[in-house]
Amino acid sequence: MKKDEFKIITLINIADSSKHLMENTIGLAKMFDATVELFYVMKPLDVVGAESQLSAMRNINEKYIKAENKLKKLAKSLSKEHGISVSYSYVIGHIKNEILSKLNKTNADLVIMGKRKSKRLKLVSNNISEFIIKQYNGSVIIASDGNSINPEADLKLGMFNSTVDYSTLKCMDKFIYHSTKPIVTFNVSSKQGKPKANDTTAPANKVVEYTFEKNDNTMSNIRSYINKSAVNVLCLKRDENKKFALSLNKMLDKVDVSLMISDTV
Repeated sequence: MKKDEFKIITLINIADSSKHLMENTIGLAKMFDATVELFYVMKPLDVVGAESQLSAMRNINEKYIKAENKLKKLAKSLSKEHGISVSYSYVIGHIKNEILSKLNKTNADLVIMGKRKSKRLKLVSNNISEFIIKQYNGSVIIASDGNSINPEADLKLGMFNSTVDYSTLKCMDKFIYHSTKPIVTFNVSSKQGKPKANDTTAPANKVVEYTFEKNDNTMSNIRSYINKSAVNVLCLKRDENKKFALSLNKMLDKVDVSLMISDTV
């Protein structure tokens, strides 16, 4: 791999590989001229289910072969159909620890994972998404299940909290370059009033800002304006405080677009 080559790692579960996760991965890989690595972690309990040590070893080998064949077939199919470089790797171990170890060793430019199936996504609970976002410092995409990124069309980029200087964040130059203008920002204010649009006219980067009153309907209102604006990637600047986790949890629950969680700077 070339030193300046953009690399994406997609975290997959071969027992439940999401069509939309693959579509978003391929869409961004083609758009950014990136290489892709599919990474899968098998839990030990999924592998060892036999009584004797010999049977356990045989079971492990069988699971390894099945995982190898599935990943190889998927990588080959994606590479051939879309003309991009797709590799794969897999391990047996503790899911969170193995994922974090892989991401820290690889230093990928972007990590992509899918949403959980539940309609009430409890991101503030003990799950993989929360763990990765807390422990890994790089950029993460949580891919939408119903609004895939099309490499043949421009992105429509939205940003949550326009007071953040997103231009300093890793990957953002690529997202901004491929996004149609104006970029749309969504802010929350304690002041009362209907959502209000402000048109800021920076010459090369026109931005439309929407400001929403903070109340019980804030996220529903933001979702409505995201849909009206045709945004398909919404960027959030990560933070260590509880408000960020709560905002992200609500976004995942309410918004049907891919969320990009920024790297830490």
